[in-house]
Amino acid sequence: MTTDDDETRGMPTESEVLESVRKSGYLMDQEVATLVEDLGFNVQTSWPFEDPDEGESRELDVWAIRQISDNAQPQLFVELFCECKGGEDRPLVFLTRRKGLIDQNVCPAHYVFPLHEYEEKTPTGSKDVKAFAHLDLAKHHYWYIAGTKAVQFAKIIRKKQDWEAQHDGLYNSLLVPLAKALAYRAKIIRNRQHPFNLCFPIVVLKSPLYVVDSAKRPLHAERVSHVSFFRRLESSTVKGEYIVDFVTLDGLRGFVQDKVMPFVVHVEAIARSNPNRLLVRRPVVLKP
Repeated sequence: MTTDDDETRGMPTESEVLESVRKSGYLMDQEVATLVEDLGFNVQTSWPFEDPDEGESRELDVWAIRQISDNAQPQLFVELFCECKGGEDRPLVFLTRRKGLIDQNVCPAHYVFPLHEYEEKTPTGSKDVKAFAHLDLAKHHYWYIAGTKAVQFAKIIRKKQDWEAQHDGLYNSLLVPLAKALAYRAKIIRNRQHPFNLCFPIVVLKSPLYVVDSAKRPLHAERVSHVSFFRRLESSTVKGEYIVDFVTLDGLRGFVQDKVMPFVVHVEAIARSNPNRLLVRRPVVLKP
C-alpha cells in the first residue's frame, strides 16, 4: 500500500513500480518460461553462456529442455533457446519470396546428431553427407515444406509524423547472440556419447508480426504469429546455417505444439526404426 510518506520521500508508488518492472521485460521472460514449462519442458531463465568473442558470461532469456526418449539409444532431447523482445509499438515486417532448389540443401547447424557426417555409397564410390541430409529430414520440417522464405526483415518505427522501416543493427542484435548461445551449448552436447539434441532458436515478440510477399501484386501486409528466417553466419567464432523462428507471445504455444513437436516426433520415429542409421558412420555392406 502506498502512503503519503512514500510520496513525500520521493519513493515510487506501487503502480510506478509495476510499470517499471513491466517495461523491463522481466515479466515477459517469466511468462514465456511458464508457458513452455506447461508444455512439458524443464526451464531456466537468464541461462548463462560464454561469449566466444569476448570470453565473458552472457545470458539467454529462456532456455528449455525436454527429454523425448527414456531408455532407447541414442536418447533424444529437444531444446528451446528463447530471446524475449517487448516493444509492442514497434512491429516487425518480413519480406518473403519463393524458394529455389538451393534451399533444399540447407543443413541447420543447431541440430546436433550422434555423428556430424555419414558416408553414403555412390555409383563411383562414396561421399560424406551431413546428418540432416543423410536422414532425409527436410520433408518433415516446417521451414522446408513452406513454399516461400523470408529474406529480409525490418522494424517499423515512428519518425516524426511518419512510419519508417529500419533494419540497422537488427541482424546482429537478434541473430548473433542466439547463434553464440547455440554454439556454446553444442560444445557441451558433443562431449556426451551419442549426442542427439534438436535445438530451436526462437525470438519471442510482444510486437505485431507481418509478412509481405514481394512477388504478389498488389502488396499486402499479412499479420501472422510465426515467421522462420534463414541466415548463414560466417565469423571467426560462429559458422553455419541457422533457421531462427520469430514467434509472437500469443502464438508461442501453437508454434511449439504444431511446428516443433511434429518434427521432433518424425525424427524420433526415424531413430527408433533404425538406430544404426544414426550411430554408424559407414553403411554396412552385406556379402552375397
